[in-house]
Amino acid sequence: MVHENFRFQKLFRRLHAIIANGEIGEPTFARLSWRNDIDVYSNQPYLKSTRRFMIMDVGIHMLDLARYLMGDATAVSCLTQSVKKGIAGEDAASILLRHQSGATTIVDISYAAHRNPNPFPQTLGEIEGRSGTVQILDDEVLRIHGTSDTRDEAIAPDKRSWTHAPWTQIQDSVPRTQQHFVDMLRTGTEFETSVTASLQTYALAEAAYRSAAAGRLVDVSSLLKER
Repeated sequence: MVHENFRFQKLFRRLHAIIANGEIGEPTFARLSWRNDIDVYSNQPYLKSTRRFMIMDVGIHMLDLARYLMGDATAVSCLTQSVKKGIAGEDAASILLRHQSGATTIVDISYAAHRNPNPFPQTLGEIEGRSGTVQILDDEVLRIHGTSDTRDEAIAPDKRSWTHAPWTQIQDSVPRTQQHFVDMLRTGTEFETSVTASLQTYALAEAAYRSAAAGRLVDVSSLLKER
C-alpha cells in the first residue's frame, strides 16, 4: 500500500459518501484547489533546485484525490509556472483531467499564492453533479446544494490530543490511512491505494509534465503501456 493520505481526510471521506449516495447526481465537473504561500524552503531547501517540484510535492496527492472523487482519467493537459525567482522547477501548476466517465477536473496548485488568512493546508473547490453541487469551503465546511435546499456540514476534527492547527486536517488523516492499512490486512481486501492503483496516479503526474513540456493533451493509456 502507498501512504496517500489526502483521500483519507475526514472531509473527503464525507464528500465521497455524498457523491456515492447520489445526492448531487452523476458528477460532471470538479475543481480542487491547493494554493498558499507556506514557506516550504526553510525546512526543505533542496526544493529550490528540484526540477520536478510542485506536481511531485503536492500535485501527486491532489491527482490521487481527483481519482478518488471522480474516477480514473484518460487524458491530461497541464500548464506550469515558476513564480518564485531562483527556483529550478515549477511552484504552480494548472492541470485539466478528462475522466473515463466524461467528467472533467481542474487541479490547481501553488506555493506562490499570497492570501490572508493563509488557507494552508486546506484543499478548496467544488464538485458539480447533474442535480446538485458540493462546495468545499474554508474551515472544513461542505456546502451542499441539493434539488430542494442548501445546507452546510462542518466536518469536526477527531480531537486527538497531539494534533494542532493548522495541521489538524492532515494529522487526522494519517491514523485514518494507517487504520485502512490494518483493516485491509485483517480482511485480505485490496488496499485503496495499492501499488497497482497508485500507478494510475503516477501516470497522471507524468502526463502533466509531458503535457507542460510539449504543449499538448497527453493520453494516459499510452503511459500505462510503457510500464
